[in-house]
Amino acid sequence: MNIAEIIKKLLKKNNMTQADICRLTGIPTSLMSNYIKGKKTPSLSNSVKLAQAFNISMDELAGIDNKIKNNKYEFSKELLEVAIAYEKADFKTKNHIRIILDLPKIGAEKDTN
Repeated sequence: MNIAEIIKKLLKKNNMTQADICRLTGIPTSLMSNYIKGKKTPSLSNSVKLAQAFNISMDELAGIDNKIKNNKYEFSKELLEVAIAYEKADFKTKNHIRIILDLPKIGAEKDTN
């Protein structure tokens, strides 16, 4: 998603108009119009003003945060599946997994499966 799409999305999400964001940031309407049309990219200082006005991080304004959140979700889902499989595994399989992960072997636990 490019900056123009992100600004449009944030305006809609916050129920704001272009005039509203211009008033909050002090960015001239003609310049904001160019941002929204994708003709120009905000300078660093104007990006900071936009992020502050929308109450978001610079990463979110750059479209980075959504990617991070998606990766965290996918990773967490995979990790949960591994944890469930580990819990269902027998004693010998758990020790093999621990060796692969470079963790100490399980002591004198008995196989309860």
